[in-house]
Amino acid sequence: METGIWSEPHPHVLGEPVAIGRLVVRSEHALVAVRSLEASARGCGFLVKAVARRGSLPEEVWAGILGEFGPPGPDGLPVRSDLRLGVDVPGGYRGRTFETGGSAGTDGETYDAERLVWLSPLPPPGPFEFTVEWPSLGLERTALTLDGAAVRRAAERAEPYWP
Repeated sequence: METGIWSEPHPHVLGEPVAIGRLVVRSEHALVAVRSLEASARGCGFLVKAVARRGSLPEEVWAGILGEFGPPGPDGLPVRSDLRLGVDVPGGYRGRTFETGGSAGTDGETYDAERLVWLSPLPPPGPFEFTVEWPSLGLERTALTLDGAAVRRAAERAEPYWP
């Protein structure tokens, strides 16, 4: 397996999916779920669903949730959501997470996003946590425990496009 920290998956490897499909956290105004994970020798990528609904939220809070869909801030730059996605791995693991893409949209009352979060290198075999915080919507740090051994087994099945 490759070692080191990579900011994105190898472009010519078909990663092996790991079905997760679990809610990490849900409240009156938001939910965050990990839909799936794709593993390869360089690390693993999480497909994350984040949904917010306006309901009774004040306009300034809602504008922050919309991120680039909201009006620019006082400095003229787009307002950014404070949704934070990360990974906690015990035992001195020195990996990093990178947001590598995604999509988002709004109908004015709902914000619906899919985010791709890359973790490199692979976590060690054992439990680790995918973490979520969204302070502006009242979501404190919440974690979903995942199995590092299952992720590593999936990575072993990842297949290069060409030999």
